[in-house]
Amino acid sequence: MALGLDDKKYTLDDSGNPPSGQGCRTGVPPPMPLISRDVPAFGPDENAQGKPPAANDSDYTSQWESYELPTWLAYDLSAVDAAARTSIVAVVYNNRISAYDHALNGDANVYAGFAAYRLEGSRAAGGSLPADTAWEPLAKVEGNTRHSRQHVLDFTGFNWIRIVVTALDGIDDPPRVSLDLDVHDAHAGRCDDWIFFGDGVTEQGLMVDGGDTLAARIGAAFPGRFPLMECGGIRDWSATAR
Repeated sequence: MALGLDDKKYTLDDSGNPPSGQGCRTGVPPPMPLISRDVPAFGPDENAQGKPPAANDSDYTSQWESYELPTWLAYDLSAVDAAARTSIVAVVYNNRISAYDHALNGDANVYAGFAAYRLEGSRAAGGSLPADTAWEPLAKVEGNTRHSRQHVLDFTGFNWIRIVVTALDGIDDPPRVSLDLDVHDAHAGRCDDWIFFGDGVTEQGLMVDGGDTLAARIGAAFPGRFPLMECGGIRDWSATAR
């Protein structure tokens, strides 16, 4: 099988993997399709301004919000082709914090962040929200000060994914968490996964917010391709070649 942009080709073997010598630095990387867009989304807080479907729509300005703690957001991925959810990358974004890691600048005036959370999967059938006892741990983070994080997960056999936020990072009163959660198919490789480091220009120019993100522009130009992109910009910091 060959995947390509224009006249460039990236050949995969029968297992869907790049052959030896044809890794991320050679050719065009295979796509990492966004498989969570507009799938059924569920959350516990009906009073929140941003409802669960705001977490996986095409506008990153609209985020899911909850004023409960602990709180959770769940996606039903059962309708996604099983082969496309054997290996996934889950990425969580909060565009209310502009610096990639606000702690590096000593900035405590942040909003709606997620200081501690875990990712869980459920093998329950799709359609009805799984019971609390039907979830299995996949990843756990504590002491987070970044506005976005990503996790490579073996998702074979799972139909549902859930993020459970247990501690907030911010000065909101009342406390709240705000986030988007994307899930990408990574069974063909994780080469189409990018983070852009730099100073305040990068921080403001490549934030994952709105509907016209860089990934969205690439997706519009090349249907079927929606790269995973994080903005690693921090004002007053520079990425310098050494």
